[in-house]
Amino acid sequence: MPRRHRADRFPAPSPLPFALLRRGEHARLLAAACRALSAVEVRVTVLDPRFEGLLDAVPDVPVHPFPGREGGRGGYYEGLCFKVYASFGGEFAEVGDGGFTPWTRKLLGNAKERLLTSALGVDRLATLL
Repeated sequence: MPRRHRADRFPAPSPLPFALLRRGEHARLLAAACRALSAVEVRVTVLDPRFEGLLDAVPDVPVHPFPGREGGRGGYYEGLCFKVYASFGGEFAEVGDGGFTPWTRKLLGNAKERLLTSALGVDRLATLL
């Protein structure tokens, strides 16, 4: 077998295994944080059919498809994005958001980079209490 060097060109590995492995992790964590305080549900928008599995990746939390979502499309999110909704006895209100973004891949010029971001709006939670 020939010796490999740093300068050798290697085919880029598929970034999808990481993304598929982590696709439900953020949604699970945000849902768990909200579930401690209230009823919670997750609504998922699949932007790439390879990411369909999030609908099954969050146990014990209602997960619904959200194909009509307008925000986050057109380059902000890719693959999939989700919203977390909580209810403290009334209507469900949006309290969190997340998804895969291309920021680090573009910033570093590295096609292997993946970034899954998510956040809860503590101000939104506070207004519901």
